[in-house]
Amino acid sequence: MRSLTGVYGEYEDRVHFIGIDVDAGESDGKIRSWSNSNGFSWPMAAYDRDANQDYQITYQAIAVALDANGIIVDRGSFSGSGKWRELFEELLAG
Repeated sequence: MRSLTGVYGEYEDRVHFIGIDVDAGESDGKIRSWSNSNGFSWPMAAYDRDANQDYQITYQAIAVALDANGIIVDRGSFSGSGKWRELFEELLAG
């Protein structure tokens, strides 16, 4: 996720990104505090059992990319800002 920090600002007006917590026991306040302390500026959502099942989110740091129609087009662990840029450009090219 840290590799996304430098890239997100370049795309935030064109690509929607939401972090989803994988720990059902964490409060919204704890999630916001953690996100802020790590410098993450994108929206964060609390654990949602249905979303985690639908998108097969089974571990931290998995990225699930959806196209404009909500179809999963990519999933995996993205490390390095270059991988995020590549993914975002692919999504924008549609």
